[in-house]
Amino acid sequence: MKGYFLDNILSGKITSKKDILQRGNFINLDLTQSYYIIFISYQSMEEKLSNELVFHEAFMETIAEFLKRNKLNVLFSQRTNGGVLLVPTSILTKTIEFFSREVLQFLSRMHPLYRFRTGISMAGTSIEQACKHYDEAKTALHMTTARNDILSFESLGVVGMLINQNNEEAVKQMSRYTLGKLYDNPTCSKNKELLRTLYVYLENGGNLEQTSDELCLSVSGLRYRLQKIKSLLGQDLSHPYVNYQLFLSLQALIITGELSIMD
Repeated sequence: MKGYFLDNILSGKITSKKDILQRGNFINLDLTQSYYIIFISYQSMEEKLSNELVFHEAFMETIAEFLKRNKLNVLFSQRTNGGVLLVPTSILTKTIEFFSREVLQFLSRMHPLYRFRTGISMAGTSIEQACKHYDEAKTALHMTTARNDILSFESLGVVGMLINQNNEEAVKQMSRYTLGKLYDNPTCSKNKELLRTLYVYLENGGNLEQTSDELCLSVSGLRYRLQKIKSLLGQDLSHPYVNYQLFLSLQALIITGELSIMD
């Protein structure tokens, strides 16, 4: 019932605030208060899943168990390879990031062969805007990595706002232009490898050791890749403004789903 109710809210099938609040009251949930939408995804660390459907059911049951153990009244619904929760701010003892970390830690303990990630929306103050905040959570989820497995839409800054203002095609076009020859064939394994190297390097603030560790690459191997990237870009990666533009461009293409360079 809760999942169906949340689906109807997020899809806009229930448009009347009065109807939403009344149905919330039936399940002892006050939807007049502020809330967050969090989107949790999972991925197997094994090459082949023995039974994906069975695990998906186990995943949803684990979330239900977490909520039950902590006596939390939260709406949640399933998605392909994941689930969505509407979390009232009143149940949070600390931040929404702390709550999300607790959920992911519980999931990881119960299912150690899976990797979990979470995207968090901005705080919502009106339940009629839940579908917008759902999109924010999905956008944030796109940007998660193995190192940053919990990410809020707020932390995306200007990129998230640009994509959410119907400027998607213009932003993508400018991003492709900024990346130049490096983006000529993003699906090619070698180019994808270079794009991911650049993203991780910029995400780590240009720190060679952290970048090489995350990429499981020697520092000398990383230097070789960076030299190749510089050659294709025709840009100096030691310049802060250049790096900022490159990082925004990569983020924009990942958020819109045009580019996938995550592990």
